[in-house]
Amino acid sequence: MIKKDGTHWEPSDEDFIAWQKAYPNVDVFAEYSVAESWIDANPTRRKSNCKAFVNNWLNRASKQEKGISPFAQKAQEQSGQLSCKQMTTLDMQTHDFCNSEAFRQNCLERYGQYMTLEGVRVTR
Repeated sequence: MIKKDGTHWEPSDEDFIAWQKAYPNVDVFAEYSVAESWIDANPTRRKSNCKAFVNNWLNRASKQEKGISPFAQKAQEQSGQLSCKQMTTLDMQTHDFCNSEAFRQNCLERYGQYMTLEGVRVTR
């Protein structure tokens, strides 16, 4: 994330863990990605304290009915990607990590669905 002074800030793994504990109903990684995109698209609104900005963003997302901000929900709907919290056990089992046509066909025949490498659920 680009800060107000033009330097780059990255949250630590510990930051993500703390946010996941503090906001269990929020897809922290999806929200962080959208917040980062928002900051990139709005350079005049960049922050000097990015950690506080992300925390506030997650706090607002946690207060939404679905635990997702309107920005992240719109991005998710446009991409068709499921968040990690929306994935089922079957989604994980049929996730095509190797981008294999044979694997996808087998999953369609056996389970009626597969997950693309990008995280989009495909059904018959």
